[in-house]
Amino acid sequence: MIASRVDGRLAGAAVLVAADIQRALHGLEGTMAQGTVYLGTGSADLIRGGDVHPHVVVPLITSPLVDAVSRAQIASADVLVAMDRSEASRLMLIAPGRPIVCVGDAAPAGRGVIHTENPFDAVEVQEFLALSPHLAEYLPALALDLRPFDTAPVTDAIAEAVVLASLDSSG
Repeated sequence: MIASRVDGRLAGAAVLVAADIQRALHGLEGTMAQGTVYLGTGSADLIRGGDVHPHVVVPLITSPLVDAVSRAQIASADVLVAMDRSEASRLMLIAPGRPIVCVGDAAPAGRGVIHTENPFDAVEVQEFLALSPHLAEYLPALALDLRPFDTAPVTDAIAEAVVLASLDSSG
């Protein structure tokens, strides 16, 4: 069974992204190996002694500054999941040698200045459009790709990370 825990210090779009991912993970219960997934880092009580291994950390880093508690939690992960290549590069500096599964950096489809593969940006676009219904009605007429944040690539990356961590620890 996969347990998931959301860091209490997350704010803004990261909270919404973490909540969406956690809901998607609950829908997958019973289909993945066991482990604990941490969404965000930094709360002193996030990782507990009795948590089931492997530990998969999805840091959801939204700031260039990463505090000491976050760094320690990232470094202690069995496997890390990065939202994009930029975050993966930063994680390599924080936890050299740790396996990292990257969600992706696929090129945006369509004429989408608004579409983004970055989940934080996607959530902010959704919130903005919810506050601007007239604009939300008009933009599709411009053939812009307004796909909302899709949790599937993130949950796929988490599943891959759990399997990778399980294989790593079995040898």
